[in-house]
Amino acid sequence: MTIPEVLGIFEEYTSKEIPLRFIDLESLCLVDIDTVRNAHRAIIESIEEADIERHTSYANQRREDVIRTIVKGVVKYAILSHTRQDQDWFGYRDMVSNAPLARTRPGWHKLERFCDIAKTSFRCRSAWTDIVCIDYGNRSDIETATQSLFDWYRNAYVCIVHLATASDPSDMSFTLPELLAPMRMKFYCGAGWKALNNDYIENDKADGSFLELLSKASGIPADDLRTFWPGPDRIRLKLSWASRRDTTTVEDKAYSLMAIFDSRIPIHYGEGEKAFIRLMVDVIPRSGECDVFAWQDHAHMTICLPPSPAAWNKHRDDHLIRLHIVIVCGDRSLSIDLHHVRMKVIILEIGLPPEGFLSYKPVPLGHSTLVDVDEMALGVIDYDWTRSPDKGILYKGRRYFCFLLYKTCPNTNAWQWIFTEKVVVFLTNGELLHIWI
Repeated sequence: MTIPEVLGIFEEYTSKEIPLRFIDLESLCLVDIDTVRNAHRAIIESIEEADIERHTSYANQRREDVIRTIVKGVVKYAILSHTRQDQDWFGYRDMVSNAPLARTRPGWHKLERFCDIAKTSFRCRSAWTDIVCIDYGNRSDIETATQSLFDWYRNAYVCIVHLATASDPSDMSFTLPELLAPMRMKFYCGAGWKALNNDYIENDKADGSFLELLSKASGIPADDLRTFWPGPDRIRLKLSWASRRDTTTVEDKAYSLMAIFDSRIPIHYGEGEKAFIRLMVDVIPRSGECDVFAWQDHAHMTICLPPSPAAWNKHRDDHLIRLHIVIVCGDRSLSIDLHHVRMKVIILEIGLPPEGFLSYKPVPLGHSTLVDVDEMALGVIDYDWTRSPDKGILYKGRRYFCFLLYKTCPNTNAWQWIFTEKVVVFLTNGELLHIWI
């Protein structure tokens, strides 16, 4: 007799958590989710209480979690990550038309080999790859895939990775979800699909030595590669990972990171760099981390944030920035929108030598007039907290980072930010500073 809970979780899982279209590994044809659901329904309906008991690993394990594990074991599918170098790739339209000529293209042989490995080595009945299973002429298809990509990779039984060569197991064309989401990955390379690691190892992520190589190549810690959980935390670190990845479109630099930060922003292809700003507007206030403002690049024209993750690439001064994932600091009421960042900083006015002693004056980016050096200051961002929300503190012997600020009018309290080529960091070597902000 069918257990209603099992059937309910099966329906929910196949409706919301996996792709809506697959390659059937018997016929090598595209099938919709209803076909996949019907193919597994008999097994799902045969699940008994004894099966649930047998899959329960420990006392007090949630029954729902046990059933979900069983369902995922039944609906097994493989997913492909690959370097897209074929000039004549076999795509969605070719798959739908089933034209014999299309199956002579290099891309078809690549797809065929992927499907064969998924079926014979990993015993899957279905497979998914973006270029074949997404209709890129359908906007709804693209948006659904973009929003759901992390979940699809996370729920796949295995992510089969194909590299053109064995030179770099973290090929730059792979997005972060492709590296972080899968729990099981197997790497192959070359036209012959040779296993990059030992062939008898089913999950390369479970091999410590291989994982260290992947970590070194990608810049992502091994623990995160092994088990990554999304969330609006460690923004600066995650953006440094993203700075090493390439995407097909400008917008995908942001959209590919949505799941990494557990963010849901509307998708508007054609908006360009604005997509990344919108992502940061959503993520930064939820993070409580101010070290995200320690970046190096040209800022967006309307806000003191750069237009892409490239600004957080590793640089020689990176070790000077305190890790804010373990230190609470900065403005706890920071707010941000598409045009402004509002946050409290500690103002340290700069006292420079009088005019004539130096042979230069600063000119803020975008301004044609010189600025009086008496009207410049450091705006300390990552000051330490006190018990008062209106008071910050700078401790002796610590490094802090800041914005370089200037006034357009000497009789105002409004300071404006100046773009600097490097992150401005200073060391406090005087007495304890206790300053109202």
